[in-house]
Amino acid sequence: MSDQSGAIPLGLSQQKAARNIDPEQLEAMGKRAASRFSEMPGESLSESVVEIVKEARLAPEQVKRVCEFANTAAYLHEFEKGGSVRNVTFDGGPANPSIVLKDLNDGSSPAVHQVKTASYQPPTSNYKLAGAGDSILAEAFGGGITKTADQHGHARAGEEAVDLRTRLQGVKDDLNSKYASSGVLLNDVRHDLCDAVRQEVLGGTTLGSVVGAWSGYAPSANMLKEAMEMVGKHLRTTGDMDSKSLTKSLVKTAAEGSIPNPEHPIVDRFIAFTKIASEHRKLESAIQIVDEQLVEVNEVLRGMA
Repeated sequence: MSDQSGAIPLGLSQQKAARNIDPEQLEAMGKRAASRFSEMPGESLSESVVEIVKEARLAPEQVKRVCEFANTAAYLHEFEKGGSVRNVTFDGGPANPSIVLKDLNDGSSPAVHQVKTASYQPPTSNYKLAGAGDSILAEAFGGGITKTADQHGHARAGEEAVDLRTRLQGVKDDLNSKYASSGVLLNDVRHDLCDAVRQEVLGGTTLGSVVGAWSGYAPSANMLKEAMEMVGKHLRTTGDMDSKSLTKSLVKTAAEGSIPNPEHPIVDRFIAFTKIASEHRKLESAIQIVDEQLVEVNEVLRGMA
């Protein structure tokens, strides 16, 4: 019998057959599957995962992790492409561990050591939920929502809702991990940028010149403003400038060419800051959307209880 995630418990012989693999390798497989999915029109993400893992001799739990990593990587890729569009859709839905395991167990990939169970029936992959209207949840992974009146359909819809919640939680966990890591990088690059600007200012460079050097590399006016406010706060905290001297320094610009190319420390670190800050915000937005979707699927499940 499968658990709610679709993974099949391993027996002793299968545990011995499965290889010990570092989480980083499983994540790399997931990213490769997501990349393949984006490059292979007509192929579902589940099928892409199968192609990547079919010779890897993975345990069901490892297959599940690869699916989660693939879903996260594909989600972020589509989220970034979508711009202001909040809903992310996958043709064929997200990678489904039960579908992947079934494909591997059906004999198409004999090199994979998995458990074959006659009673094992994977849940359907169309991600339809009973008793709900159109919502972000339904569209999140490319599925629609339909109402099913009969008891069998209601039970199936409940299984799919639980399955979707499990996968959404897996995506959220991975996003949270990436968000925490990017937060550490962001703090480091903020410190480096502030320190580089402070050294320039102490050497006689005006803040107006610093802003001028940044302006050609700023992805937006808001990012430029944020960096300047951050540096200004740092200079006030260190006691190098007060509000009056900051304003005076900002209106002064140096002669053209006095601050060099992108390899100059204040420019190089500003570029790094904008890239990491932008990625950090994308992850934050993605987590917020997944949270909204989890709220909706939990409401659906409560309504079906």
